[in-house]
Amino acid sequence: MSQDKKNLEKYSIYFPEDSGLILDLQAGEPPEDGGNGSRIPDFRRDYSGKQNHLDRVDGPGPVWLKEGLNGNPTLLFEGDSLLTMSKNLIGDYDSYTIISLARYSGNKRGRIISSSNNNWLFGFHDGYVGSWFTGQWLDAGNKDDSKSWRLQSAVVNLDGSNLLKSWDNGEVIFSGQVDIESRYRSIGRMSIGGWRNAREQPSECEVARILVFDKALSVQEIKHYEFLIKRQYSILEYDPRNYLEWAISTSQKEDLNPLVSKEAARVALALNEDEKTIKELMRSIEYSESGFHSFMSDFLFKKNDEKFIFHTYMSFFLDPNNPQILFEMMNKIPANDTDGVLRGMNLVELMCVEGNERGLEQALSMLNRELSNSESEVLSNYVDEKRYLLKKGRYGEFFDQMNRFLLDNGSICSTKITNKLEELYENPKIKQKIIDKLNENSESPHVVRFSTEYFKFHKRRNVGGFADRIKGATTVMLLSIALGKRFEIDWKYPFDISEIFECVDYDWTVKDPNLEANKLVLIDSHFSEEYREILAYENIENKLDCKKKSLEIYCNLYFDKTLLNNKSHSILSKGDMGQITQPSLVGTMLSLLGYRPNLFESLILTNFFSFLSMYEQSIAIHFRTGGDGTWKDPVVDSPENVHKLFEKAKRIIIDTKKKTCVYFATDSEKLKNAVLNKYGKELEIFSVNIPLAHIDRSTGSKQISGSRFSIMENYMISLCDHILAGKGAFSVLAANRRYQWPWRYYKTH
Repeated sequence: MSQDKKNLEKYSIYFPEDSGLILDLQAGEPPEDGGNGSRIPDFRRDYSGKQNHLDRVDGPGPVWLKEGLNGNPTLLFEGDSLLTMSKNLIGDYDSYTIISLARYSGNKRGRIISSSNNNWLFGFHDGYVGSWFTGQWLDAGNKDDSKSWRLQSAVVNLDGSNLLKSWDNGEVIFSGQVDIESRYRSIGRMSIGGWRNAREQPSECEVARILVFDKALSVQEIKHYEFLIKRQYSILEYDPRNYLEWAISTSQKEDLNPLVSKEAARVALALNEDEKTIKELMRSIEYSESGFHSFMSDFLFKKNDEKFIFHTYMSFFLDPNNPQILFEMMNKIPANDTDGVLRGMNLVELMCVEGNERGLEQALSMLNRELSNSESEVLSNYVDEKRYLLKKGRYGEFFDQMNRFLLDNGSICSTKITNKLEELYENPKIKQKIIDKLNENSESPHVVRFSTEYFKFHKRRNVGGFADRIKGATTVMLLSIALGKRFEIDWKYPFDISEIFECVDYDWTVKDPNLEANKLVLIDSHFSEEYREILAYENIENKLDCKKKSLEIYCNLYFDKTLLNNKSHSILSKGDMGQITQPSLVGTMLSLLGYRPNLFESLILTNFFSFLSMYEQSIAIHFRTGGDGTWKDPVVDSPENVHKLFEKAKRIIIDTKKKTCVYFATDSEKLKNAVLNKYGKELEIFSVNIPLAHIDRSTGSKQISGSRFSIMENYMISLCDHILAGKGAFSVLAANRRYQWPWRYYKTH
């Protein structure tokens, strides 16, 4: 195993998406335009990704120390400063877990971890350590005049049991049930360095790490994270064998948590333990978990078995945000040209997100290695041009500019998508006729515009998901041709369409956003039989009162009979009639959209391409359950029907006799795990764990990234040789991109 990988494991602590982590306070990167010994005067970032920043400073601020604890940066408080939050972190009746690594460093010894709006403290008080006050003393702690580091943890379980427990350097300090009454207080707005202001019970102290979770972690989880903190900060005589012995001892009494199983198995492998011990440790990890494949990658790599490549990719696909897995991939599998640069840049970004200063140094070193090996001058030169931003610690600005570059210029990934799709289809003749007509009408003073900006009573209304929007845009595009007017797309929600697509062959962007236009709603039942009759057979301009007027249309349904209306502008000849099909026309609409994945999406897609290249053919299976996704949705299909798609996949593999991989995509995490566990040992099947969102129905912080991931997934389905689908329009759209229908178990076309 390379030194790079060992270093990353030492410097990095990875938290799964469902860990419950809501605060990760650490020194992180130095203050802008500052360095070792500089004050942090205004803000300290929360690295959990939950935006619980300590955004208020009373006093001159703590000092940033580059190598405060065994080479890791820390925050030094000199008894004159307080960091606090502007919002509550944990409410009085919420469960939580806290893990901290801090110490007294001088003579002022008040509170270190406290609350600015509650009488709550943890870990340190009045020269004592192991203290815990929640409106009442749970434990006053023990007097400690030293300056030694303390690793302290506590868990509060208010889900009926009211059990509270705390540890100091691994020893239980308090354990018991507590009456949650009027005196009980929780964290509220956390403060660091004192209590309610810089003058109340301040401390001269040093803080390395504070983790807060919004749930009661199990003892196994707490001990796991404590061990990883010991490893990263080289404290309390950390020895990996201690972790292994603890895990083995625990496994003899209870099932291991998958986090513990994975870590213990990796330690056992590194320490050359026997295979029986390793298999026993892996017993609680399923095939659908990234940890299973990450371990198998290490295990087979050590045996020089090339099957490690499959498991390396699998571990990435199942946990693409895990920097340790990306490090593993970069060290084990040589990248092709720009693939290595993309991996390196993503690794740097993940280290920035973690606030991992030492891991960031390793990631930058690996990025430099990939840049020196790259033959793609355009991207490499641009990275070199902007590298000064990384040196100045302006990481956010660097990655914003990288994503803007990929949007404006595309990438090798964009080119690969275009080339692969061209291998999978033949252009229908009607496509060029439609594009020619769109360009001919492009200078028309009047517009037929597809819009997602549908409001009723000043409230945004749903237009549809990605597939429904494209179907609606196709209908509006055909109507613009029938009316001889310019076609435009106005798509602003949940992000502007220009942030992910560029114009290809025709400029569909909005020329005049202030243009007056008649509004027409053709969504679901609003697209009535009357409107269908008008578009198919009547004089459309007269019936819609749009002669010498523009139209703004909200539509989520496909309708092509407009092209057959003999009272409109016709582009058809007798030979074109057979090409008036949904695949031909929706495919033409999709061809106008040039996909521009961002940095992280490009990483997933390049690894997707590399994985497919290991096989002679690929099969995409898409199955939408509805109601089991992360958004409110009607039930679409029954999970029991998914086996029909796998039976078809098996027949394809038998008939073609080709080495085949199967890409399984679904809106249901439950079904995805069940499918991987059932078919994983039989087929070379893989899935990508990304937080999908519905463009219209989803809400919250993941709506934009999740909507983008859904679009990326749609392209990934299109890129496979065979597309097998259940119910729903999503996979139909992916096949339409290739001017085809998918194979569906319940109907033929």
